[in-house]
Amino acid sequence: MASDFLVVGWVLGPKAAAVYAITGTVLRMSIGPLEQLLSSGGPGIGDLCGRGEWDRLGKVRFEMHLAALVGITIVGVGVLILNQAFLHLWVGEGFFGGQTLNLLLVVIALENIFFRVDGVIIDAMLEFRAKTFISIVCGAACVLLGGLLASFWGLPGMALGIFLARLVILVCLPVMIAKKGVPVLSYLKSMIRPYLIAAIIFAICFFASSLVPGQTWLSLMLIAPLLALLSGVVIWLIGLSRGQREMLIRHLSTLIPWLNGYVKA
Repeated sequence: MASDFLVVGWVLGPKAAAVYAITGTVLRMSIGPLEQLLSSGGPGIGDLCGRGEWDRLGKVRFEMHLAALVGITIVGVGVLILNQAFLHLWVGEGFFGGQTLNLLLVVIALENIFFRVDGVIIDAMLEFRAKTFISIVCGAACVLLGGLLASFWGLPGMALGIFLARLVILVCLPVMIAKKGVPVLSYLKSMIRPYLIAAIIFAICFFASSLVPGQTWLSLMLIAPLLALLSGVVIWLIGLSRGQREMLIRHLSTLIPWLNGYVKA
């Protein structure tokens, strides 16, 4: 999972590795709790696998991916708009790797979340040998493809290589899960709309980031919650169908009791 840092340092030098790591710091710190939350469902997923309830497992996987996409969208908007200003205030000039790298790191974070979820399911299915083989292939592809692209395109090339290499996992693990009877086509059909809206949001933020003026610590603290609220509302109302919203609220109601009234209504 950290092969990109090593390859950047080897191909482009330690200074470039520092820029690469610092550019993704806020993203990693923000996504960490979400990864832990989704990974905590391991015991329940293991129970479903043990009882062979593959249809229910498919629904759980879809819900976890949907929640991850919503979370990454909210975090990604803040990172795309404010990361450069934050790093300028935090460590000074010269440590932001550029908006292209910024965008690719957001997409890689989404890949990592999906890998965590599907990895938990594969472990519960006891498919350790296949998962290990796929991970080795993906790791080798990350090093070779990332290093090659980094030598031509710098830091964005490294991130692009990581993104392309980890697509191996994102394709292979769902295929392995589908062999147990977990549907793939219905998942893809249900996720087209959320994926499309999230992609549009990221594209808008990518191009709009150049229009954002310099910030102070006070303005960052004021703007960041507003961006989170705005992006959350957009992906919630436009990116999700009514049924998907009700499904997520039903799960959130177990943590936030006052949502029970909304679910019943």
